[in-house]
Amino acid sequence: MAVVPPPVTLPPRLPPDRDFDALRAEAIDVVVADAGPTWTDHNFSDPGITLLEVIAWGLADLHYRTESRGFELAPLEVPLWLDHAERDWYGLPNLGDPRRLVELAELLASAIGPLAEAVAGADSRQAAIRALADRKFGGRTTGLPWDEAAALVALLRAPRVRRAALDHSSTVAGALQEAHRTVERRAHGGPVNEADVDTEIIRLLTFEPGLAGLWDDEVRTLIRRHRHGLFLERVEGILPALTAESARPTIGEIKSTLGLDDDGDARAVLALHPCPSGALPETWEREDGTTTTWPPHPLQALTTEPVTADDYATRARGAQEVRRAWTVPGALAGIAWDGRVRAQADPDRPGAVTVLVELNDPLSSVAQQRAALRNILAFLIGPDGAAEVQLPYDTLTTPHINGPRRVMCDELGVALVRTCPVTVNGVLHVALGADRAEVLKGAYGRVRAWFAAGRPESAVAAAPAPDCPEGIDGPWPPEPQPEGGWTPGEVIRLHELVQILANDATIIGVEGVEVQVDGAWYAIALGKTEAPLGPDCVPVLAATECLQVRLELAADCHG
Repeated sequence: MAVVPPPVTLPPRLPPDRDFDALRAEAIDVVVADAGPTWTDHNFSDPGITLLEVIAWGLADLHYRTESRGFELAPLEVPLWLDHAERDWYGLPNLGDPRRLVELAELLASAIGPLAEAVAGADSRQAAIRALADRKFGGRTTGLPWDEAAALVALLRAPRVRRAALDHSSTVAGALQEAHRTVERRAHGGPVNEADVDTEIIRLLTFEPGLAGLWDDEVRTLIRRHRHGLFLERVEGILPALTAESARPTIGEIKSTLGLDDDGDARAVLALHPCPSGALPETWEREDGTTTTWPPHPLQALTTEPVTADDYATRARGAQEVRRAWTVPGALAGIAWDGRVRAQADPDRPGAVTVLVELNDPLSSVAQQRAALRNILAFLIGPDGAAEVQLPYDTLTTPHINGPRRVMCDELGVALVRTCPVTVNGVLHVALGADRAEVLKGAYGRVRAWFAAGRPESAVAAAPAPDCPEGIDGPWPPEPQPEGGWTPGEVIRLHELVQILANDATIIGVEGVEVQVDGAWYAIALGKTEAPLGPDCVPVLAATECLQVRLELAADCHG
């Protein structure tokens, strides 16, 4: 029997940066075990491995993106923050194999009546599971495995439990308060045992209309759900102070403020702060690397390797030659991923990404520009200048541990922002006695300043970076875009140009404004209110001066 050779492995990341590599390695282990000698090449060049890596990268990328939370209490509200054993309220037990779930769904569809009858006749969860495990349903020759029976019981009982929770929440709240008072009286001033409180609540709720017939563990689920709601209310009360920019809470402070005994609850609350004092990604991870909070904390997301398009621009702004940077889809004219010159743009090329850069110091020589772009590309995809630009595919096998790698399936190139000359035509109406030369000088100066400063509406306010411990910044440290400058590819709005031209008390009116870009004319009168620019282009005023000044002889007359 042929021995399957081991695949080439990527060098390990420094902890805690590990997500994509670990996922990729686990996936390949599964492929090696399942495929056996029928699939022997598990290296980078194999198309099947490429597809597998795409899937692994997609999962890691979803983990990365979930850091952008849409609601403040997300880590506490989403049920996945709970331990698996506590999720009876939220869903089915984990069977570990989707095929088993499909088989259960088919069984449920074919034998819903007998299954529901067997579960309804049980006085506890264990009795219901035993009833399904001992009997044959839907033509099965044997009873259900215990875990599958447990899954069906959870599914069949969930609607009743949820209905009770929604319709009788006030009843549970009242029973909780009464049970506390009862247990406090029995304790004669001593500590209150929560287990005694739960027992008392269950006794109080046993004969409540709408709750009768619920199993003890289901009642405990309602109690836990109600207490979780009270917990969220307490957290909401301290949320402004907790998430303030100056706040740097610790687990001990959270426990003291909320009166918590459990470190796990305190860590879940601590996840609401972007960078609490002394916290590391491992604060919200178990020993096996699984997260205890969901969505993951921003510190966890920082150490997730996959990156989005904007991260390439962020990385590029860290290069010493670069002032501003953007990422655009497609392959623009510039330097391709392997360091070769790309003379023609291919904007529709699938998987291609171009990092568009504006240099701190413009270079007039083509050779200098190309050298600068290669340096920037090397900085982007390999640490300390060692990248695929010099040694193609080298980053796959050389242990560049401290730097980011090129993202799976991205063909990354670099291009310079180019300037597109814009000719402005139109008539400026002024009063008799105005200095034509000064009017024209002022108008052109305002247009130049507008092109140089960019549209204020397009300026993106940089989010302040959290004050995190040193070294917890991920492989792509934040580099905000500097203020000012036209965004490449943004259209010139002619109505705004008219306002710029008219912004002079000497000018009575503006007429017939039109602009020429790349040989094409655009005018409001022709219904073309915007002049498009190429995706790598920023506007500059052309040397040709076409504006005219017309004196209005009757401007000061009264009739």
